[in-house]
Amino acid sequence: MLANLMLIILMATTGPAFQEWGWRIGFVISFLLVVVGIWSRRRLGESPLFEESVKNEPTKVPFLEVFRRFTPQLLLTIFVAGVPSILSYIVLTWALSYGTVEIGYGQTSLLWIGIACCVLQLCMLPWLARRADRTGLTRMAVLGAVLMAATALLFFPLFNTGNIWLAALATILAHASTSFAWSVVPPILTQAFPASIRYSGISMGYQFGAIAGGGFAPLIATSLLAQTGTSWSVAVYVVIACLVMMVCTVTLTRFQTHRDYAEHS
Repeated sequence: MLANLMLIILMATTGPAFQEWGWRIGFVISFLLVVVGIWSRRRLGESPLFEESVKNEPTKVPFLEVFRRFTPQLLLTIFVAGVPSILSYIVLTWALSYGTVEIGYGQTSLLWIGIACCVLQLCMLPWLARRADRTGLTRMAVLGAVLMAATALLFFPLFNTGNIWLAALATILAHASTSFAWSVVPPILTQAFPASIRYSGISMGYQFGAIAGGGFAPLIATSLLAQTGTSWSVAVYVVIACLVMMVCTVTLTRFQTHRDYAEHS
């Protein structure tokens, strides 16, 4: 949301110079976020579960421990965390260039649509998270995967019409569907690893997922569009990824069930 707002402001204030040097201002200002991030993380305390688990046997190199003992869980969490990023990056990032170059939308209009999507998601996430506490994390994640697949198939028929209002509807629906997944990705990743290496496990699953999912999504979408000449190939790519996410989510639940049984035994 802040990134889109910054782009709108910079394009309006720098004009034609935005392409030459105006875009660099955003990167300079982002340094403030680094300072805020370091300050907030230094003030975070550890959970009682973590302090108890590492009191006698601290893990010296936790990320190696994740690779050595929890490789299946790590791979599964990468898909669970990475697939929602695919649709998010396609409709909010890749669609900016696709919509302006291929369809003819104004870039500022698409940026404002992206901001509206983020505002809606800010409202949806707390409510969906509370619902997931009652209905179950796996059920909400599977529902999110189904909705993401459905809205991915609906996105391009609406977006390709050239009507900015239909494009807005398509983008909002697609991005809103990712909220069902994002509302439960953090607790699902939390439950995938024991407390002693949980911080590293969550970080690795989420960051590798963001790279493999969202990081490559625009490149893959561009390549598919160029090779097939149709946006339907991009939609199918998202649908296949959502099916993989569903399988990984259910499989990860079984890993958690077996681990809980072993610990209580």
